[in-house]
Amino acid sequence: MMSRASASPKLVVALVGLPGAGKFAVAECFVARGFTWIELSAVLKSKLKANGAAVTVDNLAALSKQIRGELGEDAVVRLALKDIDSEADESVLIDGIRGPDEVALLRKVFGASLFLVQCFAPTSERHRRILQKAKIAKSLRDAEILDRNSADLGICEPIAFADAVLDLSDARLNTVESQVASLHRDILARAVRRHDNEPHKN
Repeated sequence: MMSRASASPKLVVALVGLPGAGKFAVAECFVARGFTWIELSAVLKSKLKANGAAVTVDNLAALSKQIRGELGEDAVVRLALKDIDSEADESVLIDGIRGPDEVALLRKVFGASLFLVQCFAPTSERHRRILQKAKIAKSLRDAEILDRNSADLGICEPIAFADAVLDLSDARLNTVESQVASLHRDILARAVRRHDNEPHKN
């Protein structure tokens, strides 16, 4: 709850979208606006590196399945939350939501401060971007595996219930920056209304 009427509420923006949709570019724009960036895939990548394993599509998929199987479907978010102070005032950008259990956990922790944003781009464009970067996915098969892994984790549900959608078919920087600026203004206004509607504590 806001401590005073003129204060800006904390924002927690969680990005959901298939690989190559443009989440990285959106995250960079939010960082430029003062957000702290938490990348969920970094949790998996750091564990692979710590174990001396290569960061590949297959290894990421296997580790993701293992962690979620052993610790629960929201395990990656729980691990990432260790780097987030839920009581701090700074706004946070969480990149890489994959399933409904992750969203449920974030809503439990952050409540009205959380905004789920879908990043969208057509499949052909997403795959083109993935192969152009060639960081982890080296082939169309790899790009399709990334899509399939996301679907297996239940990404369709958070996409369906997103609070807002960014169409990133055009990923030119000025276009993305303009969309993020408009979205930031919108969710800030919506956050103020949400917090104003919360029961006030004495």
